[in-house]
Amino acid sequence: MAITLYTPGKSNARSLINDGKYDNTSPWSFSAEDGDALLGPGKDDWTNFGKFHLGEDTSATEDTKGRFSFPHGKDGKVYGGALRAIRNRAADNKAIFHASGELLDLIKAKEGTSDDRRRGARAEEEGELPPYDPDGDGDNDAEEALNAIRAAGILMDHADDCLTGEGDGDDAMARVIHLMTPRSRRVSGENSSIVLPFKRPTARSVLRVRAQANGETAEMDLFGVVGGDFWSDGGITKEQFADQLRQIPASAKRVDLRLSSPGGDVFEGRAIANMMAEHPAAFDVNVIAEASSVASIIAMAGDTIRMGEGAVMLIHRCYSFCIGNSVELTAIARDLATIDETMVQTYAKRTGMKPADITALMDENRYMSAEEAKSRGFADSIGVPPVAAQLMKIAALDIDRARFHLPPLPTSMRPRRAAALAALSRIRQVVKTA
Repeated sequence: MAITLYTPGKSNARSLINDGKYDNTSPWSFSAEDGDALLGPGKDDWTNFGKFHLGEDTSATEDTKGRFSFPHGKDGKVYGGALRAIRNRAADNKAIFHASGELLDLIKAKEGTSDDRRRGARAEEEGELPPYDPDGDGDNDAEEALNAIRAAGILMDHADDCLTGEGDGDDAMARVIHLMTPRSRRVSGENSSIVLPFKRPTARSVLRVRAQANGETAEMDLFGVVGGDFWSDGGITKEQFADQLRQIPASAKRVDLRLSSPGGDVFEGRAIANMMAEHPAAFDVNVIAEASSVASIIAMAGDTIRMGEGAVMLIHRCYSFCIGNSVELTAIARDLATIDETMVQTYAKRTGMKPADITALMDENRYMSAEEAKSRGFADSIGVPPVAAQLMKIAALDIDRARFHLPPLPTSMRPRRAAALAALSRIRQVVKTA
């Protein structure tokens, strides 16, 4: 699978934005029904369908939905939320990543909200930055140096916001990219030289797949709530998981699934686990932060299970919010007991533990360390690649654990918030006086 930038889709987006046909505030979603609407009454207008996508898989069959990816709009409009989602999903596809950024910049220019552009123009008019181009690339190196300092300040502010739960990360990243893009390239949108020092932490769920160059392996990330999360309009559903499975090349023999989840809907999680078990590729599950509740059932579907150093796993009886009379509540209790039994069977099959011992462990409703999980048979090994190990605390930052009936994170997994805020304050003072 080789997804490339679909230039007709980018051109159509530019035209729509220039005509004022965009929506930069509404939540973004793209359902099968939305795709059918783009195809028209006869469901055969593939030209129009493609014009609302930024990606094309030339190896897929023509005139199929699988041919196109990264939808950017519907209803005759481009959606800013779609472009921001594309930048999150296409970070490894430079052409699509930068095309979506260029379109977001175009929306900002249309709305007249780019403070950085206004500041840059004013500085140039007032002569604050005299021309200085020792490397002869046509750009004002003095302006680039000043913008680099400004960008560092924005990044420090954003890191502070991430810890306090405030701020707009998408806006911060857009401003940094604008500042770090040489003036001579801003019109064409060629931002291929821009590499941000980190990706912003996010509370939104992440589900994505990426094929490796050898064609025999694929990487998959599953971070966040399992099933629909009505608290944040996020979550990872079985339908989304099935769609991502279809993106795995037929040549792939193994899938490296990185997992960090507090759990969620038991039936959604069970469906995901069953799809993993039925897939022709073998799944190597890497728990990089936590596999709690039904996320532990997903982990059990792995052909191998590896726990990251400091990662945790939690198993417990399922629970439900319910209301009703004594007969109805008794029936619900019976159903919950049945679901508990299915989970006990899954854990027993994987670990070799006695069902009674597993039930007792579920009743404790506590986190198992990586070492304990391995000793009980819930994991095969301990240790994750260095990059994943650095991400463990970030992956655990933004989950409201109480709503999932989960205990607080162990001390080893909690970010040192006070120390981090103090360090950021010192750095910001240095940046301001630079």
